[in-house]
Amino acid sequence: IKGKPEDITKLTERSFSAELNLDYFTVPGKYSVPVTIYSSSEVDVMEGLEIKASPQVIDVELEEKTIEYVPVLVRTSGQLSKGYEVIGKETNPKLVRIIGSSSSVKAVKNIETDVVDISGLSEDLETQLKLINLNKRITIDNPSYIDVKILISEIKEDKIYNDVSITLLNPMEGLEAKTDSTKASVIVNGPQNYLESYKLPYGLLYVDCSTISEPGEYKLEIKNHKLNNLDLISIEPATILVSVTEKEKQSEVLDENVEFEENPENQQTEIQEW
Repeated sequence: IKGKPEDITKLTERSFSAELNLDYFTVPGKYSVPVTIYSSSEVDVMEGLEIKASPQVIDVELEEKTIEYVPVLVRTSGQLSKGYEVIGKETNPKLVRIIGSSSSVKAVKNIETDVVDISGLSEDLETQLKLINLNKRITIDNPSYIDVKILISEIKEDKIYNDVSITLLNPMEGLEAKTDSTKASVIVNGPQNYLESYKLPYGLLYVDCSTISEPGEYKLEIKNHKLNNLDLISIEPATILVSVTEKEKQSEVLDENVEFEENPENQQTEIQEW
């Protein structure tokens, strides 16, 4: 700005505006565009004022306007209740439409939401969250708020139990089953909080010998009863060797030399009655 000192002291940055007129460009490419200066009404009445832009020309790259659909990224903060975890985040709509230059749109992988606090939660949360546009070179062509559902579930984990007793179900009558392998290791899976103090019930593992009808050695599968709230993942070993033998018969011996002593009192009673 060049002019009278008393005029220049009255001017501020708000007295002017600069503009690049791109209305004449219809094809993508690089262009040198002159800067156009506009002044306020108070400047227009000042005589002898010289206005010059620096730089007078600005290089501009024009790209095609692009529309793209990108997913929504739900942001959370805080810690859930002990033993729980976020297993999914659902949004409605799932995708939002963005508009901008091809390079700007291509650089956007998702649109983030405002942060939602999930501290202390142990159940699913449904809410509405605001979309946050961090890239000023694009616009979001969707509602400002979207429906969000945060899916929460108990944390499940594996736990190993060693030295678990194995029960042998009796074979057919007259037979007896024995094994040297009386213990096994078991891996179960279930909720972390539930497993923390859980103890396996007695008699969980068993070997079914009830169908064996004759002596011999048998390789049998270790089976298990169903557990509440838990899944049994594996049993190690999976099979054991069972030896089946005949039971020893107990003979009844009658001692014929046993003498029965007569009761003198009874004899005397009988004599008196007669």
